[in-house]
Amino acid sequence: MVTLDSLDALLATLTLGALRAVFAVSSSYTLDTLRTLVTLNTLKSAFALWALVTLNTL
Repeated sequence: MVTLDSLDALLATLTLGALRAVFAVSSSYTLDTLRTLVTLNTLKSAFALWALVTLNTL
């Protein structure tokens, strides 16, 4: 069974990788960067919910 701690660690790793990619392209906060961060946060939340439901039903 997947625990919330392992799920949090996975999401933190994915988020840090995504943030590195965003800041490699743009070193300043532009509207596009902020929009990307909001989108990544939304995707992260959706993935966390999906993983929690899916992995706990296995």
